[in-house]
Amino acid sequence: MLKNHKSFFSKVLLAGEYTVISDGEALAIPFPQFKGQFEFRPASNQDSLIQLINYLQENGMEQYFNLQEMHEDIQKGLFYNADIPIGYGLGSSGALIAALYDRYAISKANDLHDLKSILAQTECAFHGSSSGMDPLVSYLNRPLYFSSNEIQILPENALDLQRFFLVDTGIARSTAHHVQYYLEHISAEEANKSDLHALKNANHLMIRDLINNHPENLNQTIKTISTIQYRLFQAMIPEDFKSLWLEGLNTDRFYLKLCGAGGGGMILGYAQHSNFSNHHPVFQL
Repeated sequence: MLKNHKSFFSKVLLAGEYTVISDGEALAIPFPQFKGQFEFRPASNQDSLIQLINYLQENGMEQYFNLQEMHEDIQKGLFYNADIPIGYGLGSSGALIAALYDRYAISKANDLHDLKSILAQTECAFHGSSSGMDPLVSYLNRPLYFSSNEIQILPENALDLQRFFLVDTGIARSTAHHVQYYLEHISAEEANKSDLHALKNANHLMIRDLINNHPENLNQTIKTISTIQYRLFQAMIPEDFKSLWLEGLNTDRFYLKLCGAGGGGMILGYAQHSNFSNHHPVFQL
C-alpha cells in the first residue's frame, strides 16, 4: 500500500515550442499549481491504469517496471488522482508517467538521457510519440534545459519568473494534431524558413537571458518571439485571443506566446512593467 501520496507537478514549457522539433533548444519548469498522485480508492474508475498496464505489457516494458506489483495494486484499488487539465500543454500524461516510474521502476536510471528515453517510451502509451521532456521535468521536479545533445538540471529558483503568467483559454486541444500541421505546412514551406530561423535564434536568446538572469534583454526578445509566432502560427492561436495578442504587441504592455503546441490550453504571457489582467483566468508562474 502507499505510505504517502507523493505528488508530481504539471510542467510549463517556457521556450522552444516547435523549434525544439528542429534541433532547437527548450526550457521547461515544474508548475506546482496542478499535480497528480497515486492513491488507493476502492470502487474507483481504473480503466486508464488498466489500459496503461496492458500497453506496457504489450510493448515489452517489463524490463523497466514491476508490472506484477502494479497489477496487484490495481486490484487493491490503485487510483491516479490529478487536477492537471488534459489537453492544456501542462504535461498531464507526463506527471502520470513520472508517478508510475517513481513507484514501479525496477531500478532507477542514473543517466539523464537514459531516463528521458525510458520515460519517452512509456509516455508513448498516450501520445503515440513522446520526447520524454514532460515526464522528466515532473519526475525530477526541477527546471530543465534541453538541446539536441544536452540535458541540464538547473538549480531550484534559478529563474526569475515573476513577470511571467499563464492565460487559460478554456479550450482543450490535441498536441499531435498541431504538431502534424506544423510539420506538413509551416516547416515544409520555403517562405517560412527565415522566420523559423529567426524564431530559433530568439528562443536561444530568451533561454540564455533567463538562465544568466539578464532581465533587461527579455522584453525585446519575447516581443520578437511573439511577433514571429503571430505571423507563423495563426492556426495555433485561438480566434478569441488573436486581438488580445495584437493588443500586447501594439501597446507593449504585455506579450503573449505559445505555451507548448498552442491551439488552446494555456498561453504564456510576459509583462515587464505592468500587471496583466483581463476577463480570462490567469496564473502567475
